[in-house]
Amino acid sequence: MSSIGPKQAVFASLAEVAQALGHAHRLELLEHLAQGERNVEGLAARAGLSFANASRHLQI
Repeated sequence: MSSIGPKQAVFASLAEVAQALGHAHRLELLEHLAQGERNVEGLAARAGLSFANASRHLQI
């Protein structure tokens, strides 16, 4: 059984966050959310995405 050290755990957590934010559409959606609460339809319209595409990016 192998266990990871604290430094590796931090790196793993940071990699997970980086992967979640690693797409331009997700960053744009996050920017719109930072401006206030929005529903998926509103976010999709502001970002120029389809509802399905915006919803998929938000699931990550």
